Amino acid sequence: MHERPDEPSIGPAAPTQVRWVVLAVATLSSLLLYLDRFCVSFALESIRIEFGLSQWNMSWFIGVFFWSYALGQVPAGWLSDRFGIRLMLTVYILLWSVFTALIGLSTGIVTLLAYRLGCGLAQAGAYPSCGRAV
Repeated sequence: MHERPDEPSIGPAAPTQVRWVVLAVATLSSLLLYLDRFCVSFALESIRIEFGLSQWNMSWFIGVFFWSYALGQVPAGWLSDRFGIRLMLTVYILLWSVFTALIGLSTGIVTLLAYRLGCGLAQAGAYPSCGRAV
């Protein structure tokens, strides 16, 4: 078959500069995810003293985050596939930010654990979404 010069050829689209923005956002988000998990270890003793918590309570504070993070990754990844990376990554980052801020407003162990659980679930979706976006 002969191509006519006036017909545009259909081929793969050239990559745009948006890919670098996506890479930067995914990298920054991943860095903040790790930073959040790392920095909380410096605040553990202050949290324990302020709320009058035992070491057992503190193990719950740490554990509720990591268990919700671990168990939430598969469902959160499915949600990202179902509703789209852009939407769900935005939702995960917003929820993670809100729950992190709410931790500062906690009044006791129950609210502290609830907000940390929410933070773990939101972060569980953010990291796989960042990887998928790239």
